[in-house]
Amino acid sequence: MIRIAFPILGNTDWYGGISYLRNLLYALDKYKRKKYKIIILAGYFCRKSFVDEYKRYGEIVRTFKLDILPIRAIFSIYECIYKLLSGRSYFDDFLTKKNIQVLSHSQFYTDKAKLIGWIPDFQHIHFPKFFSRNEIIYRNSEFSRIIRNSERVILLSNDAYNDFRHFAPQYIKKACVLHFVTNIDSSVYSIHHGSIVRKYHIPSKYLYIPNQFWVHKNHQIVIKALAETQKKGYNIFLVCSGYMKDRRNISYISELKNLVESLHVSSKIKFLGFIPHDDVLQLMRYSVAIVNPSLFEGWSTSVEEAKSLGKSIILSNINAHQEQKPPSVIYFSPTDVSNLSNILIKTWDKSSGGPDYRLEARAKQKLKRRIKQYADDYDKIISEII
Repeated sequence: MIRIAFPILGNTDWYGGISYLRNLLYALDKYKRKKYKIIILAGYFCRKSFVDEYKRYGEIVRTFKLDILPIRAIFSIYECIYKLLSGRSYFDDFLTKKNIQVLSHSQFYTDKAKLIGWIPDFQHIHFPKFFSRNEIIYRNSEFSRIIRNSERVILLSNDAYNDFRHFAPQYIKKACVLHFVTNIDSSVYSIHHGSIVRKYHIPSKYLYIPNQFWVHKNHQIVIKALAETQKKGYNIFLVCSGYMKDRRNISYISELKNLVESLHVSSKIKFLGFIPHDDVLQLMRYSVAIVNPSLFEGWSTSVEEAKSLGKSIILSNINAHQEQKPPSVIYFSPTDVSNLSNILIKTWDKSSGGPDYRLEARAKQKLKRRIKQYADDYDKIISEII
């Protein structure tokens, strides 16, 4: 068996990383279990709930390399002492001891294992205004280092591949597009509508945005469109969930709430904050439609979840979203408030909410094949370097 190590991805601030890795590990566990031994690298101080997301898919191995910065900084001193005394890299010895042959989705360099890098997107190139100067310098440097040191670099979309071609044309042969697929557990379909509505004290009919609260997720346009629908006499309700903090723009949440107040739509919106992922799927399933107004994506988790659930989605017409091609979609310009307002009204009038059982049945039918293809595509990347 080939031993592949994955560092834990994501946190409360970026649940998409957790979801991404969990779904990749699920696909490999289901279809490649006899070929790969999975090792999940986690920090000693990593939150237990995050580790629990992964432990059924492989062996959990602890390393200070993946702890938060203050702990990691202390550990780096130990690494220096280790190298001075032994003449070897601690991390190299760690990988050798664990007999790790492939280090996947990692930012760490080693010559003791094959490296597969991962770059989720090149957002800073398209929207530099969302990043500080230091962040742009860091991302350019880090991406360049990952590309140089890796045997292959995984990208989430053909759109990201085109960005890679411009960013590092000399390394284009290393680039691999791997479209991730979201699994939906069968238990999702057994929970009644009323329980999720009561839990969060929301109306039975609502639209739903499940995005993180980052500036590029573009909640503002939906709030403005909602205000337009209210002026036209419509009583549309919007539910939003996600971690309510943007580390790159500390004032963003306050600005959103002030916008809600100034447009007099406080009674039409509920912000739930960070909630369990199972609840996110329930809110998706029982909504009138999912809304994703994002200005930029590498490959959207909420779109993949909509595809796997068989759920209608109102989607900004950015490149990655159009590449994802959900089966029941209405696209809109992420800067056109009037157009989105009309789409919200038409969608609201057409549906009473809840599952579309025809779409749901088709999604279930396709899901097994889609997940197997995902596992096969990753397997092909491994076969190219081993």
